[in-house]
Amino acid sequence: MPDNTTYILVDTSCLKISSEALEKTIKENLNKEYFTYHIEYFNSSLEAARRAGELAEQLVPYLIACGGNQTINAVASRLVNTESTLGIIPQGLVNGLAAHLNINNFLVDDAMRTLNRRTVKQIDSALLNEHFMVNIAGLGFDAEIAAEVNAGGYKKGPSLAWMVLKKYFASRSFPLRVTYESGELYTRVFWVAVTNGKQYGTRLYLNPRASLSDGMVEVCLIKKPTLIELPFFLINMFRKREFPAFRMKKIRGKKFLIESTCAHFHVDGITLPAPKEIRVEAHYQTLHVLVNK
Repeated sequence: MPDNTTYILVDTSCLKISSEALEKTIKENLNKEYFTYHIEYFNSSLEAARRAGELAEQLVPYLIACGGNQTINAVASRLVNTESTLGIIPQGLVNGLAAHLNINNFLVDDAMRTLNRRTVKQIDSALLNEHFMVNIAGLGFDAEIAAEVNAGGYKKGPSLAWMVLKKYFASRSFPLRVTYESGELYTRVFWVAVTNGKQYGTRLYLNPRASLSDGMVEVCLIKKPTLIELPFFLINMFRKREFPAFRMKKIRGKKFLIESTCAHFHVDGITLPAPKEIRVEAHYQTLHVLVNK
């Protein structure tokens, strides 16, 4: 028999509010007619993912991941090609997938309203070698930022802005070869992003036209903006504007081979040592997720 309990898996390592406040919000806002829920706490995203895998095997209908990008990625990876549906209570620094799905990362009760709607959408996922991706992965500039944030703990406000600016001045273009279904490209870039979703987080758009449900990913090859161009570069991100073609080339497809000499890459904010070759493969509508409509 399937277990019809809704399990809320909380990663305490990135919880922005107290567990008491979280439980109070859930109790007051989650519709009890739809959900009989049980909350479980974990010290890491890997522990939450292991539990998600066990529950998916028990045919649990809804699994709610409460945490940041790494937590959402880890839990989602265990729900691919299962009957379980992912719900999200965003608690991380940028919460990219939640932002794409219009779930406000500053309001836990907004996440509750999304859950109560019970609107399910099937979205794509991808693999970069053996690493699961649901939103955005990257090499170069953004991977170095992710490595710094993960190494130095939680940053926000001026400290984060200053760190990003220092990385901009320190980062250099690097050689890259991309092989795709219809060709091959050798170039030098400052930043490479593999996008399934369109944004890193609230109001921070990298690929505004990206779709989560088209069976494709886009490899975005970004040239380093000049210091004069940098403010306009940032304005484009905040205003959902495409970058100029002379600064970003997009290649759309299902399979890619990316070859580089970068030290790091990140997958949904999870920083990893970068191999010389990264094989990217998109998978069509493999994940059920509750969305805000």
